[in-house]
Amino acid sequence: MLEEISKYDHLGTTDYFLDAIQLLEKSDISWTKTSLAHFFSNKIYKGYPYIDGGIDILMHLGVIKKSGKSIKLAIEASQTPKNLSD
Repeated sequence: MLEEISKYDHLGTTDYFLDAIQLLEKSDISWTKTSLAHFFSNKIYKGYPYIDGGIDILMHLGVIKKSGKSIKLAIEASQTPKNLSD
């Protein structure tokens, strides 16, 4: 695992993870890994100009998964945090 994540510069922040989960939960769009990465490419989280490892971390943790070419939530909506205090 350490070797896999060492290739990334920025793994993510709690705000990033929450936004990604909520986006996938509420969106009717079929997201791919590339389109999801592009969506977040212009957002700054806690001073990080880009987060290159967030999607892979969420996949490794089993929060999101590939379903064909699409990225889907792998957890039930009732398990998703609604804010940072959950």
